[in-house]
Amino acid sequence: MAISLIFDKSAFQLLNKDEVVLLHKYFLVNIPPVLVMEIIGDLKKEVKDEEINIDEVIKLAKKTHPFNSHVNTHYIHLIEGELLGKQKVEFYRPIINTAELVEMANGKRGYRIHKSDEEIAIDRWKEGNFLETDRILSQTWREITLQKDILTNVKEYFKDLFIFEGLKTQKDILNVFDLFFNKPNF
Repeated sequence: MAISLIFDKSAFQLLNKDEVVLLHKYFLVNIPPVLVMEIIGDLKKEVKDEEINIDEVIKLAKKTHPFNSHVNTHYIHLIEGELLGKQKVEFYRPIINTAELVEMANGKRGYRIHKSDEEIAIDRWKEGNFLETDRILSQTWREITLQKDILTNVKEYFKDLFIFEGLKTQKDILNVFDLFFNKPNF
């Protein structure tokens, strides 16, 4: 079984086409739904004269899943399923909620995996086909994520919560995280 890897947009943007193919050869790539939102968010990233950034979105969409990758189920659905006892969350691989149990002609059972809404959208974007809803979603995503108050508040929240001074090694960082994450009220 391949090792699962979660894509992050900043690292993902730096990879060229050959590197992406090589990555998919050795890893099972897990695309979080937030990465899909970040990709479409680039559509409204102004390049010049208020044009939309179609070329960048097409380029990023083509990198997402050439093969051996899936858009992971949104974490809210995973938490809900686990709390309701409907599913046990298995880590180290993408969790897909579009699988259908089927019985084949020989009597064996297997899963047919359908494309998720995000994967269908990514396939459209690869072809440069953008719906009006994609443009609206892109604009909304950019407005929300670029609000300075949100970024400042999150930064201040964590700044007050954690002790960052004097952390020089990975062991120092892990000790601080262990201290906080082992508190039941955290």
